[in-house]
Amino acid sequence: MTALLRQFFRICLLRDRPQDLPAAGVLLGFCIGVYFATGVCVAWPGREFGEAVLISLMDTPILLGFTAFLLAVRSHTERWLQTATALAGAGTVFNLIAIPMVLLINMGSFSDGGITLWQSLLELSILTLLIWNIAVIGFIYRHALELPFLAALVVAFANVGLSVYLINLTVNART
Repeated sequence: MTALLRQFFRICLLRDRPQDLPAAGVLLGFCIGVYFATGVCVAWPGREFGEAVLISLMDTPILLGFTAFLLAVRSHTERWLQTATALAGAGTVFNLIAIPMVLLINMGSFSDGGITLWQSLLELSILTLLIWNIAVIGFIYRHALELPFLAALVVAFANVGLSVYLINLTVNART
């Protein structure tokens, strides 16, 4: 298990490729489950639990479906298992890093009179984490779709943008 976690960290550091992961449906199922659960934990602070579940329930299939669509367009459907595993595993790593940051921001210990230095640093850290996450998604797409890195970054940004848009549309429709 630690070797696998190390491999996901290496993917996040742009060192290992998605094709370096084992092609195992059980591993993909596990990674999807953990990605979903950690996604709920990231969305939950500051929201109702049901809304956090809805957000993760939307984000996970968007990520996997968008990836399946891209691989089908590029005629690389045989790469879906390892690509989806890499995305869910790397996404889990990012979620685990984000959880304490989101909890700190939503603790309510910051002053109501304005944004404090610590809050600004935490928000900057989350923005940096998001940019890094998009770069890793692009890195994974680069290898899976055989695209230049810049094109893969555009596709990764489109994936994240689509997810954020559809989630906001759904969450705002509920309120």
